[in-house]
Amino acid sequence: MSGWNLGVYAAGAILVIGPVIVFTIYLREMIRRIREHDLGSKPSPEEEGSRGKER
Repeated sequence: MSGWNLGVYAAGAILVIGPVIVFTIYLREMIRRIREHDLGSKPSPEEEGSRGKER
C-alpha cells in the first residue's frame, strides 16, 4: 500500500464522515432553536447574557 492509496483513503473518509459531523452540529442547533422559540423553554444563562449585548 503506497502513500498515494493512504491519501485517497483519508480523503474519502473525510468526504464521507465530514458531512455527517456537520449535519449533526446543524441538527443540534436547530433543535435548540425550536425548543427555545416554539416550545417556550428559557434560554440558558450564557445565551441570555449574550443577547443583551446584541440589543
